[in-house]
Amino acid sequence: MNLILAQKGRMTSVSLVYHAIRRDLIQASLEPGERLRIQELSERYQCGVIPIREALNRLASDGLVTYSEQRGFSAAAVSATDALDICQARVLMSESALRASIEQGDDAWEERVVLSYHRLKKVPRYASMDPPIGNIDYDDPHKAFHTALISACGSSRMIQLFEQLFVHAERYRYYARRVLVADPDDDHRAVMEAALARDVPLALKLAREHIEGPAKILVQALSGKA
Repeated sequence: MNLILAQKGRMTSVSLVYHAIRRDLIQASLEPGERLRIQELSERYQCGVIPIREALNRLASDGLVTYSEQRGFSAAAVSATDALDICQARVLMSESALRASIEQGDDAWEERVVLSYHRLKKVPRYASMDPPIGNIDYDDPHKAFHTALISACGSSRMIQLFEQLFVHAERYRYYARRVLVADPDDDHRAVMEAALARDVPLALKLAREHIEGPAKILVQALSGKA
């Protein structure tokens, strides 16, 4: 993969390799717990070792990579405990941010939500159904839709934290798609319609179910119960 050379000039080498490794970590092309040897990554992404090291340090700050003096860098592990923790954090954040956004959202907010939903609906969730493989083109519009829903909450820091949690949840969604084949479009549409109708209790209920449903199945799978 010559991603770095292909896009040179648009971003710095560090930013390019950071986003390339980040994408592969989220999509599990780099498996959780896998050692990330700098020389091997340099060859894989056709980039110098210095940008690789700087990118790994940034990813460690993001929580997607771990570092120890004995093993060096590794892809962050996945676990049922962590999946449940992310789910609970997202529910709490979503309830607060979505409530504020619905109560404060104006016409421009409604337009953002509707437009982001229509863009999301055009993109297939799966690149393959047998075996189930997530579609990388689905990730950005999916994140954009959920961000649009809370974009009128009035807190840029809350939106930033929400997006950080969303990225970590995205790693687990790629695993969930291996054990649960589902089309979330009905969920997305239902949450959108409740939000636009300013039905706060229903929107919060649907958003919680949208987050918790796949998470519960994934937690069972990671615990060896599914």
